Amino acid sequence: MYELVYNQLADSAKVTAIDLCPTPLVDTSDYAEHVEAAVPELLVGDAIDHLRPGFYDIIVSDSFLPRFSTNELRKLLAAWCASLSPKGIALTTVRLPRTKRDSRSEQPGRLDRWIQIANDARPWWPDLSDLPFEELVRRISVFVANQERNTALNLSRLHSLFVEAGFQRPTIATRSYRGREFALVEARKVPA
Repeated sequence: MYELVYNQLADSAKVTAIDLCPTPLVDTSDYAEHVEAAVPELLVGDAIDHLRPGFYDIIVSDSFLPRFSTNELRKLLAAWCASLSPKGIALTTVRLPRTKRDSRSEQPGRLDRWIQIANDARPWWPDLSDLPFEELVRRISVFVANQERNTALNLSRLHSLFVEAGFQRPTIATRSYRGREFALVEARKVPA
């Protein structure tokens, strides 16, 4: 994500990257150093609880919103709206579910793919970690189970959530990519 922002804005932007997991933040820092760009402010934390009133001109995310329950989304989008400057804009993409049935049927396939990756790493896993391989597989299963998508996020629901959070006339377009439908959301803060 930082690469996309940097390619559009170069060093004219002050960027904050927030993630619960520090790994993407390390990758962001490494990329910034590689291209000799300013290293963004890196925050390990929950985006739901991150609030800086009027601080940001742009908030960008990708396939992030479906990870939250509807109540969490309300809190997150309200924090985004409050954190934007008066002319601020939120840009995000949302992978739309095919149907509830299809969303559930994808779960075993995702788990199988992650287990295959783990099995491919099994020969050299002891060189990387003292964690027993069986525990790695258990943790992968928990990870995949927690990736359940919010299947309530259709176009109408997305629009309503952004409006409820205080955004002015959010624009939502759809695009197909590799057989999946995505919503592209552009939401401006309501002028004070």
